[in-house]
Amino acid sequence: MPSFFGLHFGNTNMCLAMHKESATDVLANARGDRVTPSVIAFVDESEKLVGMDAKQRMVRNPASAVTNIKDRISNNSEPELNHLESKPQTKVNGKKNNKGDFEINGYISQYKAEDFLTILFSNMKEIAYSSSHEDVCPTVVTVPLSFTKHQRELVKKAVTEAGFELLRIISEPSAAALAYNIGQDSNDISSKCLVFRMGGTSLDVTILQVSNGMYSVLSSIQKKDFGGHQVTNCIVNYCASEFERKYKVDIKENKRALMKLRAVAEQFKHVAHGTTNEKCQVDSFYDGIDLDVNISQTRFNFLIRDTLVQCLDPIHEALSSASLSISDINSVILCGGCCKIPQLQEIISNTFSSADILYSIRPDEVIAVGAAKQATLISQSIDEEDYCINLLSQDLSLKLTGFSNSREELLLCSKGTLIPTVVTQSFTVTQDSNLKVEIYEGSLDSKEESAKLLAVLNMPNLPIGDIFFSFHIRSDGSLFVVCKDCSSKELGSTTVIPPQPQGCS
Repeated sequence: MPSFFGLHFGNTNMCLAMHKESATDVLANARGDRVTPSVIAFVDESEKLVGMDAKQRMVRNPASAVTNIKDRISNNSEPELNHLESKPQTKVNGKKNNKGDFEINGYISQYKAEDFLTILFSNMKEIAYSSSHEDVCPTVVTVPLSFTKHQRELVKKAVTEAGFELLRIISEPSAAALAYNIGQDSNDISSKCLVFRMGGTSLDVTILQVSNGMYSVLSSIQKKDFGGHQVTNCIVNYCASEFERKYKVDIKENKRALMKLRAVAEQFKHVAHGTTNEKCQVDSFYDGIDLDVNISQTRFNFLIRDTLVQCLDPIHEALSSASLSISDINSVILCGGCCKIPQLQEIISNTFSSADILYSIRPDEVIAVGAAKQATLISQSIDEEDYCINLLSQDLSLKLTGFSNSREELLLCSKGTLIPTVVTQSFTVTQDSNLKVEIYEGSLDSKEESAKLLAVLNMPNLPIGDIFFSFHIRSDGSLFVVCKDCSSKELGSTTVIPPQPQGCS
């Protein structure tokens, strides 16, 4: 039986899962780790290190490493160099054409964004081959919900050049929901699922409407300036202050000492929740003096408490954007390495006391697991256009004239909804008059830009009583509208073709 793979890559780490013979497992790399740091270190012009080896080299030689490659794709900005230093010394030039010209260990190299991804994915392809011993590795890859079609094309190119057979690119929240089979076991159940992901450098909250086995995005909030590095900072600051208190030495201006401390703090936060007491230890930390700071579980919880509480702000923002309350959420999925911290799990659980809090699958692995499960459901012979799942790229809104018992302005379908989909609305006609339905692309409440009128449906002489409009949004972005009365008699239909194609996920 062939193997199917799910690949998730983040700014901080990557994870690869394999589904074979009805079982899904996360694959370990050559070091035995189930997640691999998304770090590349250049030893010289021909030799490159990837993963933990690259991360360790970065501590010794910051100018040799490239990190935050996912942001390189999403922002079209320079790759992050010397990530552990506050002020990078490596030259980074050339934003144009999505290229980065930079100096590493004294030589100049040119890379496009997808080149960095190809290096990372090639490392993961080696892991896939060593586990399956199969040359062909059919794979589903996940990307953030916010990735544009162009950014997804860059990912597609990198995955293909790395040697994977790309089946599909799906969004990270959808993969997380698929990992727990949300809405897949009982297609007749409608529910709302909140996907909370806190990774190394960012945090995002997505609320999914689950109906008939399909996922629609009700709202999505992303905080790129908040993530696991905030937790690391809490540990670094505490250890630095303890060292200064004991030895009367301020190490905050010593970049090498800070890099050593940050590296050990990263390790500490991943193991601190597993024991009662843990130590941050660095040999020859500063001027031949060792660092040895004991941090109890109670102390650790105290240090990071205020930081973790801030995670509730984007949750409330996402709920407000979707016009929902906490009690409307049926399940919460925890994703990202920081969600392994028991205190964060407790904060989320206390907030959503009536919802199912799901973290039985390791949070830093759950997205890859969902992608691997999705890979098994996809035919291996797919068309080129099927690499992406289509999403609605703009809100669809209605403006109604002449109908009673309904708002004049109505959001029909929100941006990010999986298409094709069907939305049905009922309205009441109380008088025999000319009625009108205007269809807009964009939100009628938006203050940032005006909505674009797509079509005007004039509906003269409709029968008095309840009528039903079904809006069929197709994969190509076209809209088929049919109007029926309460006896299901068709009163009229039309097709609306939007001026721009829809996006994909």
